[in-house]
Amino acid sequence: MTDSILNQLVKRFCDNRDQEYLNYSSALREKECLGWEAKIKAGIFGGMELNAHCKANEHLGRHLAWNMALEELLKSKRE
Repeated sequence: MTDSILNQLVKRFCDNRDQEYLNYSSALREKECLGWEAKIKAGIFGGMELNAHCKANEHLGRHLAWNMALEELLKSKRE
């Protein structure tokens, strides 16, 4: 694989990783994710809140996966 192709992949992986983190951060600012501690204490944490948190965590998982893939790609680039 040429350096040019590797550099393009590194950029794409970085962009995807960063976008998933932004998606995660944005999802956590949704109304359903805000004040979860108080909602649990008041007994009003329901399905909408749980789904919103699951959606946010999916983005975090994708962010971490892209980051792990990026680390492996950078490792192979150094070799």
